[in-house]
Amino acid sequence: MPSTSTRKPNRPAVNNQGFCSVFGIKAAIIIVGFTLLVSVLSLFFLSTWTIITKHKYALLASAYLYAISTYLLLISAVITSIAIIALFITAWIEHEKGLKLTLLVLILTFIFEITAGLIAFGYTANLDESLSKNLLETIQHKYHYVKGKTRTFDQMQRRFRCCGSKSFKDWQLNSNFNLSMASAVPDSCCKSYEPKCAQKPYGKHPSNIFYEVFKCFNK
Repeated sequence: MPSTSTRKPNRPAVNNQGFCSVFGIKAAIIIVGFTLLVSVLSLFFLSTWTIITKHKYALLASAYLYAISTYLLLISAVITSIAIIALFITAWIEHEKGLKLTLLVLILTFIFEITAGLIAFGYTANLDESLSKNLLETIQHKYHYVKGKTRTFDQMQRRFRCCGSKSFKDWQLNSNFNLSMASAVPDSCCKSYEPKCAQKPYGKHPSNIFYEVFKCFNK
């Protein structure tokens, strides 16, 4: 009797060789993911360094948008790093749904990073004018009257070895420091710091004062 069994159609053999194989795709994803991870980790360390070293000085100049955008970049870098690690795992175990979800998260975080970067870039367009205005306002109205601002400004001048916003003459705006007073600048403007080091005769001996122009402003 003729056999009643049905023959299954022959399926084309899966090419497991070369770059287009499953292993090749995995390797490509891992290489691209590793490259992205290095870039994101660089962004993470840069954002962290900026927050640690510049954050309080940005707040001193009322550069709140700059500080916020830095935090946004830091958060997005952390999320992206986690997503890239998840991408490695899902690609290696060939978890299709997990891979799709991970790729979606990566796309969203990259959009988030681009948005934060554009915010920071847009802010830098008027950064010089804004920083100058806010630093001068701090010198004129807040130094000596707001303890937190006073302490931070002193720390900035000692750390960056500068005086005022653009020049030591900026301190003439503050009623506690002008050419008729005992001290024309705070003690933190002194190259060799000690209490009352900025007192007269300041006009005759300015060598102990940081009088380079734009030094604090450029920092």
